[in-house]
Amino acid sequence: MEASVIIQILCTLWFCLTILTEGQISGKLETQFKNPLGNFPLLNIEIDHQTGNVFVSGMNVLYRFSMDGTKLIQKVAKKTGPEANCLTPEDKEYCKDYNTVMVVTPNSLITCGTLKGGLCLTRDKESLNITITSPSIRLVSNEQASAVGIFLKIRDRSSSGSFENIVLFAKQYTTLPLGESTFGTVAIFSALPDLSAVNIGSSKFGKIFDMILKTPRNVVMDYRVVIENDKFVFLLVNQDSQSKLVKICKSIDIAPVDPKKVYEDIPISCNSEGTNLTHVKHGTFISASGKKYLVGLFSSLNPTLSAVCVFEENEIYQRFLTSRKHRYGCPEHNLPKKDRIFLGDKGELKCANTTVDKNDQVCIICSQTKQAF
Repeated sequence: MEASVIIQILCTLWFCLTILTEGQISGKLETQFKNPLGNFPLLNIEIDHQTGNVFVSGMNVLYRFSMDGTKLIQKVAKKTGPEANCLTPEDKEYCKDYNTVMVVTPNSLITCGTLKGGLCLTRDKESLNITITSPSIRLVSNEQASAVGIFLKIRDRSSSGSFENIVLFAKQYTTLPLGESTFGTVAIFSALPDLSAVNIGSSKFGKIFDMILKTPRNVVMDYRVVIENDKFVFLLVNQDSQSKLVKICKSIDIAPVDPKKVYEDIPISCNSEGTNLTHVKHGTFISASGKKYLVGLFSSLNPTLSAVCVFEENEIYQRFLTSRKHRYGCPEHNLPKKDRIFLGDKGELKCANTTVDKNDQVCIICSQTKQAF
């Protein structure tokens, strides 16, 4: 992509980052607040466009800010750790709470930290007090491990096209799964916003979205960010040494369907002055000049070089379609062994001549396809 286009898009990205309320305010929101040394580093930020609240997490602390003109005013600071006597003294690092995921829902703020094996909680969006503790939903217990989450309104075509709310999580394997054994190995799974009990792979949405790693200790799934548009959820993930873009359909087709029917991935990388950067750090969608773009931050594996690359949304869809055609069309018949990372992945795929309009991208044929070239 030409440099002039990149400069234009990066300026738009900065503008988007300074507008926190999607057009409700026409200036840059800023604030200064004291975060004690014991609560560093700051970890996550989420914005509730419904209430105007901004949530920020640090080690052992959650903050809530509210908007006042062009200022953010600190309203609440809630301690979340450390946990006294949570483990033996030599394991006291596990007693600190590193927030890994925050998800804003219409009725609550979901927070998942590293305490108690990555336990997830729902909190009141004003006081930040805990309202529900779900012993069955845990993400990661190590602050070096990654996890992401997003609130979704899913169209259920089997129920007259009605919408239902879920939370979609993706997590890396960690070695301290204090909850159900499945949660130590799961890669992607769905839950209800109230975090009620989850049985991986068997719930209504679980049959569609839940995917469990075959050999979690052998595959590193470093989930960096989850974003969405009208039809899809996208995950940027580093799978071992290769960054990938995952596309998951947001509509549920009429049952019965295969659990992987909504999942596709392709490699994604950023070339900077002849060096191919294959480790993604972050990304977001922006709009500029009537088009949508994915802006991604990439680095080398040993982070000595970083760069920002921009991908046009339609080009991304075309790449997925090319990959799908390659997988379903001859002569490729076998899913490479290195790509069989989820339970249920099979080496043989039925060869078919599949044609899809790039502007349609219907979910009815989305499948467990992997980029093979």
